[in-house]
Amino acid sequence: MYYPISCTRCGHDLASTPGPVTAQPNDWEELNCTECGEFHATLGAWEEQQTPDRLRFLNKSRSLMMAMRREHDALIEQQHTKGERVA
Repeated sequence: MYYPISCTRCGHDLASTPGPVTAQPNDWEELNCTECGEFHATLGAWEEQQTPDRLRFLNKSRSLMMAMRREHDALIEQQHTKGERVA
């Protein structure tokens, strides 16, 4: 089975587990780049990186809302200084 990665050695984007493909792969199986053979991670670590982290999404959402609010406030302030009518 192939897994998407970003190899730091050659830049290739696929990894595979060495050995036969099993129906239930183990978390400790190694993922190696299919191009250069560089060890990338264990299967368990790779799966953890792929799962969404709720706290990370919450922080990104909050940061985006704060940035949008700052941009909105700056636009309103700019319109007030020019004497334009604000909707």
